[in-house]
Order: sequence, then C-alpha cells, then structure tokens
Amino acid sequence: MLQDSYRTHSIGRGMARAEVEVEMEAQLELKNFEIARLLECLRCYETMNREMVQRNQEAIEATETSRIYIQVLFNCLSFAFHFITEWVWGEVGEHKRVMAASARFTAAMVVLALGTSLFHCTEASAPSVGEFVHTTINSHTVVIFSKSYCPYCRRAKSVFKELNQDAHVVELDERDDGSKIQDILNNIVGRRTVPQVFINGKHLGGSDDTVEAYESGRLAKLLGIETKGHDDL
Repeated sequence: MLQDSYRTHSIGRGMARAEVEVEMEAQLELKNFEIARLLECLRCYETMNREMVQRNQEAIEATETSRIYIQVLFNCLSFAFHFITEWVWGEVGEHKRVMAASARFTAAMVVLALGTSLFHCTEASAPSVGEFVHTTINSHTVVIFSKSYCPYCRRAKSVFKELNQDAHVVELDERDDGSKIQDILNNIVGRRTVPQVFINGKHLGGSDDTVEAYESGRLAKLLGIETKGHDDL
C-alpha cells in the first residue's frame, strides 16, 4: 500500500514537473519572439535616425548652395550693370545725361530680367519631386510608398499579394530623393512614416489601416474585387 502511494505520488510530481517545463518553454519562446521584434524595431529606429541626420545635412548643404548661387548671381548682375552703364555713359556727351540715366535704368531692368529667367530655368531643369509623387499616385490603382527593410511595409504589401493585386511600390530607401518624397507625403497626408498606401488616387493609410480595411472587406470594395475569405495577418 505504501509503495503504491509512493509510486502515485512520484508520478504526480513527475507530471507536474513536466507541465511546468512545458509552460516555461512556451514562455521562453514567447520572450524570444518579443526580443526579436524589439531588435527589428530597434534596427528600424536606427535607420530612421541615420536618415534624419542625412536629411538635416542635405538641408544644410542645399541652404549653402542657394546662398552661393545668390551671391554669384548678385556679383554677375552687379558686374553687368556697371559694365553696361559705363558703356552707355562713355558713349554720350555731357548734354545727354538724362538719356544716359534712362538707359542705365533700362539696362538694369534687362539684366535683372535675365537673372530672374536664369534662376527659373535652373529650377525648372531639376525634376520636381512633388510632380513625381502626384503623378505616381494618380497613375496606378495601388501605390505603396515603402522602405524595403520596414516590417510594417512588408505587412502592407503582403495584403495585396493575398488579394492577387499588383501594387506599384516606391522603395524610398533605394532612392536619392527618398527623404524629399517623405516631405511631400507629409504635406499630403500629414505623416512622414511608411508605409503610405493609396488606392485609385486616394489615401488609404498605413499598415494598420490597410490590414483593417482588408479584414473588414472594405479594401476589396475599393479595389472592385470579390473575396471568398481570408486569413488574419
């Protein structure tokens, strides 16, 4: 009797220990998953920080370039103004001072107009980032402004893969003007974060907004397709 009781007690203790070990393994696996997610988010934040530093440096360089350009333009205008006025002044006699003054004023206006035209031509020669963003949004059914390393962007892109829909993806981290595009997006939707998803030219939202629209069926309606069912992402 005592042996049976001891054996039953030992079996009970063994089962309890096994249950504790299983629970500990489950908790350890959950902790490892949470740590992996935190590390991934940390990498994203580090990349965002580097981009912010780069964007600030680009702004400083752009400001310095503009200052140098304005200084050079001003020097050119001053030189041209003095050259033309001296030429006009040398060509006329003392009895035509009034005409010379008028000619000097006209010459100044001409040089100023040429300088302004040069400035606008220089601006027009560079591609407009804003025009690119608006053209991209309105030229495709689905547009995703993304970053290749971002897990939230991958989550949003997986929604359209699930729906067998081709999305036009603009990977901002693979473009030299990525930070400028984010500035334009901030003006349009009030956010610089990615992803930013557009459907038929209209802003849908970010990752959570896209998944929510997918799970509620609203995304399928916006795309004009029918779905039989889906798995939660």
